[in-house]
Amino acid sequence: MNKTARYLVSVIVILTLVLGTSAMTPAARSTATVHLKGGSFIPAQGFTQQGSQKYFIVQFAGPVHQAWKDALAAQGAELLDYIPDFSFKVRMNPAIARSVGQNDFVSAVVAYQPEFKFGSDLKRDGEANLYEVRIERGSDFGLIRAAVAQTGAQILDFDGELMLVAAPGSFVDAIAAVDDVASVSNYQLNEKLSNSSAPARNDDARDIIGASVANSRNYNGSTQIAAVSDTGIGNGTATGAHP
Repeated sequence: MNKTARYLVSVIVILTLVLGTSAMTPAARSTATVHLKGGSFIPAQGFTQQGSQKYFIVQFAGPVHQAWKDALAAQGAELLDYIPDFSFKVRMNPAIARSVGQNDFVSAVVAYQPEFKFGSDLKRDGEANLYEVRIERGSDFGLIRAAVAQTGAQILDFDGELMLVAAPGSFVDAIAAVDDVASVSNYQLNEKLSNSSAPARNDDARDIIGASVANSRNYNGSTQIAAVSDTGIGNGTATGAHP
């Protein structure tokens, strides 16, 4: 082998080693915290707990670029909701998850955990609690409702992706373990705050903003589609108020 040939072989070997080393360079690791209803953690610090094989948290190396999201979509990942910081809940299978984790702009890929779906204020005791259960969009709502019912929880009502569920607090973990359940929250009945000793309730607001004057002139809001409510105070004093 002449000198030129040996030189070319050496160059090829060096390039192969360099390129191979670059290909194995680990993805950037972010020290950013992921903030969830159930708590916060740093995915890059070795969070290895087993979890869902369908939903994952993907944390990017920094502020998210559209090109990064497009790259994940091209790999077959479906980005769902944003999670601070720099993360998304992603629907994908484990093979795609492994592929996604190889991107140099991905800091960590963590399997979604049932406890990520509820906060620390969730009622965990009692025999007759009401919960609002949200099903992840894009799921088979009927199938998931059936899976929630199989936990022993009683489905009182549902509307699309939302369910009103009655169950003992001990059932929460089983409900949250249904993969396509997105969140479990305490149910709170929306109620009208009527006149009481407390100031500025809903019933009082109509008088504060002068709606009774408009009503007396036959304005009832039946054709109204938008409004701005204002006290009418101009510069913050009675003397500077609009007439």
